[in-house]
Amino acid sequence: MIGTRGWRKTLPALDRTPRQATVTGRVRFDVDPGSDSDTPAYDLIEVRVDLDGVQVGTTIADIVAAESLARFAVGSVWDVYALEDPAELNHDHRTRVVLAEPHEDVIRSGYDLGTYALHYEPGPGSDLLLLRFANDRRARKAAAS
Repeated sequence: MIGTRGWRKTLPALDRTPRQATVTGRVRFDVDPGSDSDTPAYDLIEVRVDLDGVQVGTTIADIVAAESLARFAVGSVWDVYALEDPAELNHDHRTRVVLAEPHEDVIRSGYDLGTYALHYEPGPGSDLLLLRFANDRRARKAAAS
């Protein structure tokens, strides 16, 4: 497991309303060759998604492993969740969305939320969705009522 950048226990609020995202391309993230980082280069999937009636260019935070990348062809459509405040983690001028549960079969090797990133051994499912988002407690309380 390789962690990069900062980490905090609670992530910003996540709107778990499924939205459809259409793949528009990929963006490559490389480590500075002069650094002593063990973080491998990786691609993030760029998509367009409707956020409150506005089509927004954004990036899927899940780092899709090489063996699943071919499934993310330009024009393919995926269910995602968006942060309640899309600009919350927009430190690299890219907002982020998260692959929703119907895509648990996608092999991932980490996630990159702009400010918070974690790389791990490839496997199916989303470790990102298991993390605590700011509104999770509020959502669980409302569901119990």
